[in-house]
Amino acid sequence: MLTTNERIALFKSIPNGIYRPATVTYMEIMDVIQHHVSFETKTARGIEYFEMKPHPVYDNRGIYIVHPDGTETDISFRKGYPIRGGGRSGVKATRSKVFRMAVLEQTNAYKVKNCTGDCARCGDRFEYDELQVDHCGTKFRDIMAEFIRNFGEPHAFDDNGDMGRNFSTLDDDYCEKWKTFHASKATYRMLCKTCNRATSVSDSA
Repeated sequence: MLTTNERIALFKSIPNGIYRPATVTYMEIMDVIQHHVSFETKTARGIEYFEMKPHPVYDNRGIYIVHPDGTETDISFRKGYPIRGGGRSGVKATRSKVFRMAVLEQTNAYKVKNCTGDCARCGDRFEYDELQVDHCGTKFRDIMAEFIRNFGEPHAFDDNGDMGRNFSTLDDDYCEKWKTFHASKATYRMLCKTCNRATSVSDSA
């Protein structure tokens, strides 16, 4: 899997020109853009070849999908591995849920071992099911962001039925690295649901 910087470097290394199927450059381009969030829509009319050329409006180059009917569609090479989801906010929400699900075993293990019935924020006592594991110290989103900066984005997410989405099988090694990274960074505390919601709101404000 290419990181963002590697994708940009590959983009810059491709000269202007036409790249037809069965060529190495065609396959390199396809390997990236097939993960684009709008890949199916942009290639719905078929692919005759790819063309790298200056953008007609902006002062940069672009990759164009040239269709068998002669029409063309531009596609972002730098966004080749965004996670499939409903728009930017949907992408971020899906990504966060998948990353959380991957380390659920870690947070559950902490709760089983350390839940005493007390909320670390308000000090009140609660039933086991009324308490939730909260990332204290370095917040979950910051751990995830640091990991992505170091290791890049995953390829895509697979549908896991009622469980939502999880990492693609293409990212098995990536997922294991994430679990190890998260375990080395995360510290926890037990909060009641009300305090956990209040903490989440204040963190995002």
